[in-house]
Amino acid sequence: MPKKIVTDESIVQLRAILNNWHGPLTWELYCASVTRKLGLKTVVTKQTLMRYESIKKAFSDRKEFLRDAKATIESGDATISALQMQIKDLAEQVRRLKAENDAYREKFVRWLKNIYTYAAGFDMSKLETPLTEKYKRGSKG
Repeated sequence: MPKKIVTDESIVQLRAILNNWHGPLTWELYCASVTRKLGLKTVVTKQTLMRYESIKKAFSDRKEFLRDAKATIESGDATISALQMQIKDLAEQVRRLKAENDAYREKFVRWLKNIYTYAAGFDMSKLETPLTEKYKRGSKG
């Protein structure tokens, strides 16, 4: 059975590759970069990556961002251009993180509503139980 390329951990890496991308962005270039940076023996295909909505969205967002950034950088000074690109990168990262935060907030509200609706007699004070060291480190087993 082939090794699973896209996992929860690798999605973070795949999005980091996109967030740091400069220059022309195509699925072919992105797949080659993913293959190289993850140290894989077989080339990752566009079809593999497009199965994941978060990767598709991150790709299209980055592509749009790079298109807009290229159109707005008009200065001939390389330092100013580099700083403008850095500002645009950081603004895009803030936008993406806000969207992620909103999604987590929505998920939290949905879970809370479902606890109230479907878990009659659930003791809400149990939600404040601190995590053990085992779970704080991310190790679940």
